[in-house]
Amino acid sequence: MNNDTFPADLILLKSSGGLNAFIQTSSLDGEKNLKKRSIPNNFEELLSNPDEKDFHLIGKVVSEHPTIDLYSFRGKLVAGGNQYRLDVKQLLLKGSALKNTEWVLGVVIYTGKDTKLMMNSQKSRVKRSHVEKALNTIIFLILCAQIVLCGILVLITGVHDVLDTTNQDSYLGNGNSDETLYYTYFSYFLLLNTMIPISLVITLEIAKVFQSVFVMWDSTMFSLEDNAGCNVSSTTINEEFGQVKYIFSDKTGTLTQNIMEFRALCVEEEVYGSIDEHLQRKASRLESVSEVEYTFKSHRLDRLLDDEDCDEGDPLRIASLSGREELLLENNRAKLLEVLKLLAL
Repeated sequence: MNNDTFPADLILLKSSGGLNAFIQTSSLDGEKNLKKRSIPNNFEELLSNPDEKDFHLIGKVVSEHPTIDLYSFRGKLVAGGNQYRLDVKQLLLKGSALKNTEWVLGVVIYTGKDTKLMMNSQKSRVKRSHVEKALNTIIFLILCAQIVLCGILVLITGVHDVLDTTNQDSYLGNGNSDETLYYTYFSYFLLLNTMIPISLVITLEIAKVFQSVFVMWDSTMFSLEDNAGCNVSSTTINEEFGQVKYIFSDKTGTLTQNIMEFRALCVEEEVYGSIDEHLQRKASRLESVSEVEYTFKSHRLDRLLDDEDCDEGDPLRIASLSGREELLLENNRAKLLEVLKLLAL
């Protein structure tokens, strides 16, 4: 149904839109534009009534082995004594959503781990900052040093008990026994447990929480158009955020806004508008259509369009490539109107 996601990889056989259907694969490749899918060529001959949701068909589908390529598929459909070629144009991928189409019917070809979505999925990795990695390394080295130091102290204690037998109380046990050395080792381990800076780890986590609060309160990262500020979903890599210098993106519009400003117009070496660098954009999505303030300002253009400027200019004759049609622009106003018509198209 419309806006539903596909639970498996399907081959499109029938659609409420006739021969075509539209899907959105933003969850797979990040692209929100709709992709067109169609039924196999000449397959409509087997459809008694394309507008009905049910039909009877006996046949088989022969396809390639599952691959991770989202944009490649080869196979064939054998039905009604004919063979129909299948490619990616008939493939409905798991995870994609049906758009602008009321319903579709298809046959499942890949399920479970064989779907292209599951084959492209990767195991989630734990993100750790450089500070956390360095802290973990230091704590591990301190633990190793503590283990070695406890071993040295046990060895010194054993040697002392062997050499000095005059000061051994019976209730303390025999200093040379394995049981006594075992208790002695862990006694030293408990005495030296303060070497591991557990409080430092807790202090860092508390500091990250306060950093997250300050990030969410930062007014410079508040969007007036969306009426929303920065949202911190994880405090794991806060300290890495301040070290970002360059951001690489595979396409424009992902991290930026594609806004084109019409500032100036040149017709017959006459410039209308302003190309000053200090001219700033005033229009935004929050402004209604009737209240938009455009950056393009030209009093000279306004006078020409109102037919208040008497500057005639030189006539211009434009002929088509075939030479059968000609257009005569008698003055600057006619030239300007023709340019504006082309811009409107």
